[in-house]
Amino acid sequence: GFDARLWKNGPVPGQLYSFPGQKQDTAKEINPIKRTLYPATTGTSVLAIKFDGGVILAADTLGSYGSLARFKAVSRLLKVNDTTVLGGGGDYADFQHLEHVIKQKVID
Repeated sequence: GFDARLWKNGPVPGQLYSFPGQKQDTAKEINPIKRTLYPATTGTSVLAIKFDGGVILAADTLGSYGSLARFKAVSRLLKVNDTTVLGGGGDYADFQHLEHVIKQKVID
């Protein structure tokens, strides 16, 4: 079994240890930085410009995962047909869903 005499003044196994002489702060008092536990893959820039000969679309290809620039070749533009192009910014999962729905409609 466990000999408690060898662990005198130590932390209880499985519990947090309060160092002697220090105030035990709560999370509310510390005011920690809050970050999501479920970061989303997002992108920032999709641009369309109309001119006399039509419309030109451009998009960046960087996908950020939370605050990390994680994916460097994310496509944000989808050619639907010869006259329609879809550009998506924000949460990449939304763009992927729309892409899937549109491609399924083309198949049907």
